[in-house]
Amino acid sequence: ALNDWKLTLTHNDHTIKAYTNDVIGFIQFLTHHFGQSVTLLVLATVTHQDIRSWLADRRTRYHMRSTQRAF
Repeated sequence: ALNDWKLTLTHNDHTIKAYTNDVIGFIQFLTHHFGQSVTLLVLATVTHQDIRSWLADRRTRYHMRSTQRAF
């Protein structure tokens, strides 16, 4: 699914790399957050509270512009 998504992007290589890293980071966060591997079924259960938890986690580790892009 990630590779299919990347094919739809029309930005430069740096932007695609940044977006890819954001998605991977989100999946890694969810893996830790839910305590299980992330599947499409798990993604379907993500709530706005889960996304807020991810953004709060990012805020402690990344620059605000990076977090804004990721969101």
